[in-house]
Amino acid sequence: INDTQLSSVKKICKRLGYLPLAVELVAVKSRTIGIKKTLELLKEEGIGFLRDDHLDDERYQNFVDKVIRLHYDEAAEDEKKLFLTIALFSSLKIDEILNIYRELWETPFYNKNEVLRGIKALFITSLVKRYGEEYSLHPLVREFALRMLEEKMGSSSSTIRSKILLSLLEIYSRKDWAFIERNL
Repeated sequence: INDTQLSSVKKICKRLGYLPLAVELVAVKSRTIGIKKTLELLKEEGIGFLRDDHLDDERYQNFVDKVIRLHYDEAAEDEKKLFLTIALFSSLKIDEILNIYRELWETPFYNKNEVLRGIKALFITSLVKRYGEEYSLHPLVREFALRMLEEKMGSSSSTIRSKILLSLLEIYSRKDWAFIERNL
């Protein structure tokens, strides 16, 4: 990294208020489009605040939402649906994601390879995290995703979650009820 790039990185971090989640998400973007273009993009999108800004919860979430949108808006439609599916529950295994995706989006032929490919794309952007065998979202990323899901589906995330759990009761055998019990 040269001095010019280092200067741009410092400006990006300052513009993001040195917030770890924002810096992580924007760092991924900069690997794709370059440091200089990333700084320009942040300026164009009006993304930034100074440490001295006193943000209430709503303004802070709006700031974080803008950073998340850098990746979400560019995702393929299936990846967006997968992202919104994972947001419904605090953490999910691959087979759980697949079953919930099929129920939520009424796509019975969606398969495990498609889930893995989508998760890989979301993982690369840092929107999805892996912990052992389970996938989840950062709490602020999850809040964003749940709002997007509610907007897309036209009902609350708790209503959607309840409907999915009821549908899954019919799918899961008794040995797989641990997931249902965990999320009731």
